[in-house]
Amino acid sequence: RKATATLTRTFNNKTTVSVPVRELAIYQYGSNNGYNYMMSRDVLASPVVIPPSCKLTVTYSIEMTFPA
Repeated sequence: RKATATLTRTFNNKTTVSVPVRELAIYQYGSNNGYNYMMSRDVLASPVVIPPSCKLTVTYSIEMTFPA
């Protein structure tokens, strides 16, 4: 049995300078206690630069396999 999820987030650079992205993370809000939990953190080998007035879209595909 598998569960899959696709998470997509777009970052808009509305400034007049390029913005380097060096790491990405996924946080989960704990609805039962109000705390946020980091589920994943990726440090990029080299930065992705978002030019002025451009966008970066990041997509994570997560798959969990459960025992039968």
